[in-house]
Amino acid sequence: SASAEKIFSRFSATELTKQHQAFIIKAEGKIEKQSPATKGKKAKASTLDLTLKLWQEGKSIAEIAKERSLSENTVFSHIVDLIKSKKIISTEISRLISPKLKPEIHKINEAFKKLKTTKLTPIFNFFSGKYSYDEIKIALLTKDLVQ
Repeated sequence: SASAEKIFSRFSATELTKQHQAFIIKAEGKIEKQSPATKGKKAKASTLDLTLKLWQEGKSIAEIAKERSLSENTVFSHIVDLIKSKKIISTEISRLISPKLKPEIHKINEAFKKLKTTKLTPIFNFFSGKYSYDEIKIALLTKDLVQ
């Protein structure tokens, strides 16, 4: 393995790609124009962009889910990804906080501090399931804003 790695390290990326393709053809495989991994990333990026566009139009998670024929959990995970990538700005995060959750966020964030964790399950268990994982996630996302 080490000697093969040494030999292949001498090839440029283009040459290495040609070698890989030649091997696949000799093994009677097919060369795809775009790898499945790349396709998934592009599809995910575009689905996030679609969710972002609808979010920026002021639509709720439920409205986005209905319009895109996705589950609310999927849309919520898109929103979380968009917040983490800073495509959704901090002032917009407050739209995620339901009136029921708003007075509870401080308690949840205190539990994060007390337990010295950013994991969801310890917080879920700490409150014996009183808050959903999504509510805990929202609290975690907003902890720097609400303090």
